[in-house]
Amino acid sequence: MDTLDPAPARRSAAPPRAGRDASSERSGLGALAAVAGVVLLLGVLPLVSTPETLDVREPVRRVVIALALAAGVVTWWADREDPHLPRAVWWAMGVVALTVVAATAASDATWLSVVGRFPRDEGLLMILAYLAMLPAGALLLRRPMVRRVAVWSATLSGWVLVSMGLRDALGGAYRVVTALGNASTVGIWGLMLATWLGWIAWRERSWVALAGAVAGGLLVILGASRGAMLGLFCAGALALVVVARTEGVRRARVPAAVVLGSAVLVLLLPITRDRIFMEQEGAGTNITVRLMMWRHTARMIAESPLLGVGPSRWVAESAGGYGPEWEAVAAPGVRLDGVHNVVLQTAVAIGLVGLAAVTLLAAVVAHVLLRTALRPVGDHREGRARLGPQSSWSPAALCVGVGMAAALMFAYTEPVFVVPGAFIVGGGLSAAHAASAGGTTPRDAAVPWRSRRWRPLAHLVVTGVVAVMVVGTLLDWAAYRQARLAVASQSPVVGAQHAQRAADLAPWDPNVGARTGTALTDLAAGRTPWNPSYGPAPVPQATLLSASCPRLGGDQDCLASQAIALSQAGRPVEAVRLANRAVDLGPESHRARVAQHQVLLAAGRPDLAVAAATEHVQRNPHVFTAWRMLAASQQASGDLPAAQQSMVRADEELAAFRDR
Repeated sequence: MDTLDPAPARRSAAPPRAGRDASSERSGLGALAAVAGVVLLLGVLPLVSTPETLDVREPVRRVVIALALAAGVVTWWADREDPHLPRAVWWAMGVVALTVVAATAASDATWLSVVGRFPRDEGLLMILAYLAMLPAGALLLRRPMVRRVAVWSATLSGWVLVSMGLRDALGGAYRVVTALGNASTVGIWGLMLATWLGWIAWRERSWVALAGAVAGGLLVILGASRGAMLGLFCAGALALVVVARTEGVRRARVPAAVVLGSAVLVLLLPITRDRIFMEQEGAGTNITVRLMMWRHTARMIAESPLLGVGPSRWVAESAGGYGPEWEAVAAPGVRLDGVHNVVLQTAVAIGLVGLAAVTLLAAVVAHVLLRTALRPVGDHREGRARLGPQSSWSPAALCVGVGMAAALMFAYTEPVFVVPGAFIVGGGLSAAHAASAGGTTPRDAAVPWRSRRWRPLAHLVVTGVVAVMVVGTLLDWAAYRQARLAVASQSPVVGAQHAQRAADLAPWDPNVGARTGTALTDLAAGRTPWNPSYGPAPVPQATLLSASCPRLGGDQDCLASQAIALSQAGRPVEAVRLANRAVDLGPESHRARVAQHQVLLAAGRPDLAVAAATEHVQRNPHVFTAWRMLAASQQASGDLPAAQQSMVRADEELAAFRDR
């Protein structure tokens, strides 16, 4: 029977008449909620795109994730069946959760570590959502119909992304980003589709899954992410081993030919070949700057080894890691917002204790999936015979996990692919349980709240948490919509009203005020109605940033924007103080130096601006923007010959940078 439900006998024991209608209604509601959940995660989530005035892609994604979790809760209530995961997985998840809570409590900016920092908002709440996707996948992917909907949803969204990628590639874009917003993310999403749907196509003979796997392979090529390509080939190698062990070496010839052909294709196509051999512009620079940040992150881990700096704290804590070597290699103003290595990312966020807990969870999950994936199926498969989901979902989940882990050695995590990836792994764990249960619930698969006393409490707690997440993410999205209206408004008075509404809708989220205030600060510095030189205008950005920046825990970029906003509001003394504080956090920061330069000139102190710019060029003699700042400061102070010499040096450094 094609089912992942381990207890069909228990379901059939319902009263034949009185409970039949109610049970049928609950079953229908559970199925509908499960379908909605998989469509949201695999069909809607990857296509969320808002590339307009103010990108609010991540807030909308959080809404989708929260609604998918709500669908899981509805299915849980309707089916009256708990997610059947091995007991060891439950305990490992609990250890990870406790470690993350401890790291959050120990953070210098605890509230920021709870809600997370833009752009990915990977605070305590998002990490708990990652963990929740394991039981959510086990719950929602039990039914055959829901699994078919999952395959269809992923295939359709995959081909939509392929069409977007082709548009980017044919339009001359530097990298293919599609609606996912990042080339590495495109590659990792393609890796997930190719690995997962490839197994479904191979074992279940599904043409729809085959089409989805092809779409995934095309996304890996279009994304041209070296990490994603490495992850795909690691997953392919593991798949060959599993097929050879379970179906015989002869049957492994077809997948071996696919893996070999894919490798040849990757080496022949210019879009991937140039990236691999670093012939594409910037390909070598990416490796250099990542190695720099890995070294700096390792030093941060050594300073806070046990519980790390806290979730979502890496960006603020890494302000001092950009030295002259960085500025000479990377373009001025370039900042990484992720470590680009999942081991370092985990260790710096939740410490070595957290890294050990996450490693334990990964090892437990891998052991369960591998034990099921290596069960022989050769005796039951001849010719084109179709196998059931118990033989496909566990090895698929195993290969997805291994492939993503390999890719994330050179990339950072993002909710848009970590959440669906964990969801698929949860489905694989459910399949592993069904394969070993034999129609009963084994002792090692019992959930911790099996007793009647704890189960209602667990229902209420989980339902309450998910309800708060849904309401919170919807209000956060509404706040960002008001922020977009503020930034897009041509009337500063109307825009200020929208900005205030944004702050009022989500007072718990400092990212809303920080992003809105920074955008308005940049508008006020340009030729827009927000510029004070065009006439009197409200300055809501000063209020927004003054309220938000302290809650971001000394974020350097936020302090720099706040300094400029205070200068625009006619508060030069405070502006200079904050600009100097931002520079002290990281003297090589382009944003901080620009803020310091602007506020000193606006305060009527060109002499101090010359001194600050001189220090900047002494520390970074090969940064052309530093010489331009010095030239502007010297011109403001009346030293025109020196300003001309500085501009000549700036042009020389710019030419040398372009030659590199």
